[in-house]
Amino acid sequence: WLVDPLDGTREFIKRNGEFSVNIALIDAGLPVFGVVQAPVTGVVWHGQRGGKAYRRDGSNEDAIVTRVPPALPLRVAASRSHRSPRTEELLARMGDIELIAQGSSLKFCRIAEGTLDVYPRLGPTSEWDTAAGQCVLEAAGGVVLAADSGEPLQYNQRPRLLNGDFVALGDASLPWRDWVAGL
Repeated sequence: WLVDPLDGTREFIKRNGEFSVNIALIDAGLPVFGVVQAPVTGVVWHGQRGGKAYRRDGSNEDAIVTRVPPALPLRVAASRSHRSPRTEELLARMGDIELIAQGSSLKFCRIAEGTLDVYPRLGPTSEWDTAAGQCVLEAAGGVVLAADSGEPLQYNQRPRLLNGDFVALGDASLPWRDWVAGL
């Protein structure tokens, strides 16, 4: 299990509501079940590898899917608290985009439900920050790919539980390799 009881610590401190609780079950290096909850709103997203993804708000629970193909301009999530010059360069390469600042693993959930299209992350994250969101996004039809290999992020496979650069996509056919090339 990978558990993050408070993902988005800086957002929590800022009291902007953009933090979450993440729980993921890992099997053979891949997230097979994930739950993300936004404590301020009570909304819960969950998904299962090979199954579907859902968004629960109160007593309403709906299946969710990514927006494929995405409409233009692309709706791009960027970390509210962790943007680097490399990230700014990548965003410039993407062309005409609508940039949405968002904290915590909620970015994965917004892509899963089709309200965002892409989340590039150039910089380290901990495995517990991404596993649950990755599972929800993949169950909704998206992908989370390591920027260097194009393979899905793997978990519990390294001595340090840090992810490298990655891109989360609602539509895997987007030209993400062009965006990250040479960064």
